[in-house]
Formats: sequence, structure tokens, C-alpha cells
Amino acid sequence: MSENLTNGLILALAVFMGCAYYVAMKPVNMRVAHESHIPLFNALFSAAGFLLLAAYSLTAKAGLRLPPSGIAAAACYGIVATLAVYANMKALERGPLSLTSLFAKFSLLLPLAYSFLFLREQASAFRITGIALIFVCIVLFANPRRTGREPLTRGWLVMALLLMVCNGAVQLVGKIYAMRSANAYRDAFLLWSFGFETLAALIIFLLLSRGKSAGLARAFVSPAVLGLSAVIAVAALVMNFAIVALATRMDGSVFFPVYSGGPLILIALAGYLIFGEEMTLRKAAGILLGIAAIVLLNL
Repeated sequence: MSENLTNGLILALAVFMGCAYYVAMKPVNMRVAHESHIPLFNALFSAAGFLLLAAYSLTAKAGLRLPPSGIAAAACYGIVATLAVYANMKALERGPLSLTSLFAKFSLLLPLAYSFLFLREQASAFRITGIALIFVCIVLFANPRRTGREPLTRGWLVMALLLMVCNGAVQLVGKIYAMRSANAYRDAFLLWSFGFETLAALIIFLLLSRGKSAGLARAFVSPAVLGLSAVIAVAALVMNFAIVALATRMDGSVFFPVYSGGPLILIALAGYLIFGEEMTLRKAAGILLGIAAIVLLNL
């Protein structure tokens, strides 16, 4: 199997898992009755990811050692990922879903800027056009005009900006460390990252629960929630593996637009083909532009 085909399959699997991640999050959000439940769920699925990685590492006899720089990068990766989940929760609490999702997806601006400005990746006409189409696709799916007259507060803007920065920073840290270490510690880096994310999420849960952690945990954790945490753990593992594994194998100016926009296209198609949702002109245009963007990015 050629390297390009392998890279394409990893990216396609990450896009599919990105779709699964967002779909599985919907029933979780419906079960949230207290703000502390979001970091609690974050801790559940990141702990599940940590255990899956630990089991794989022991079976494959992969090394778990990380140099100090790797531990620092993994801590940054895990903690910032937790902050992104929290910022997303608070932004949705204080403002519209459509604009919040727009800020979340525009996080790809950070890794794109790094790829072009510091890595000097090729800025061909096809690639620039493809990136522009991905941004148009994201705006079409987010549909910010749906917000109507819902007021936008300063608190929402702060959380939305924090979400955008944290999402972008997670992708950026993963790419930078993978490239600087030549991916020599890929599995150990991911394992430590999930460990730090679990710890950070638990700390936020304890702070938000205000001494009622046991009761709040019992009210939220159920077999259904545990099952969803396992699904999201697998999806998060694949998505994070793709960020790190393809950092040294694929240009960031190709990977990050497809990684960010691809799940939106799959979610729209799944909604139409599986759940019978209406295929509006906006959705159809977003799908076609997204597909065209992916083709252009790979020319």
C-alpha cells in the first residue's frame, strides 16, 4: 500500500470518526442537568481512551517513556483539550449554537497559519481555492443568520474565542511536537495526553460540583452514558491519532481543512440518507462545495 493511500485512509477514518463524535455527543447533551456533568463526561471518555491506549501499549510492548519536553507537550495538549470542551459548554450556554460552531471550526486558522508562515508549505492556486471553499462550506453549515435576534453577550464572545483558540492550539501542539520528535514517541505522547486530559477534567468537575460531586455523578452516570463515553473515546483516539500520525506525512494546509470540514459533510449526508432530514439548498451547496474543496486540496 502506497504512503499516499495510507495517509488518505487515515484521514478518511478520522473524518468518519469526527462525524461519529458529534453525533454521539447529541444524546449526551440531552442528559446534562448540571454544568459539572460536561467535564465529568470529558473525564469518562478521556479515561476510557487512556485505558484503551494503555492496553494497546502493553500488548504491543510499545514504550511509554517520554522525555521532559514530551511530558510538557502532552500536558499542554491534554489540558487545552479539556479547556476547549469547557469553553464549548459555556459558549453554548451563553449564546447561539450556530455561531459557536462557526468559531469552533474556524480554529483551523491557527494550524493553517503555522503551516504557511513557519513551515513554508506550498500555497498553490488549487490549495488556496480549496481552503477558501472549506471556509464557505463551514459558514453554510453553521448558518449564522439563524441566530435571529438572540443577543450576543461579552461572556459568550469570550468563551467562543477561547474555544477557537483552544481547538486550534490542540491541533497545533500535536503537529509541532510530532514534527520535532519525528513521531518517535507517538503512542506514548497520546497516552500521556489522555491522562492529563482526564486529570484536568476531573479537577474542573470537582470545582464546578461545589462539594456535591458524589450526588451529581450518580445522577449523571448510567449504562447509556458509559456506552456513549466508549464510543466517543474510540472516535477521539482516532481523531487524535490522525493529528499526530499525519503531522509528518501530510501538509497541514491539506490535512486541517479536510479534518475540520469533512465531518460536517458526512453529518449532513447522514441526516438526509439515514434520518430523512430535509436536504435544503444551503446544505446541498455546502456538501458540493466541500467535496470540490477536498478534490482541489489534493491536486
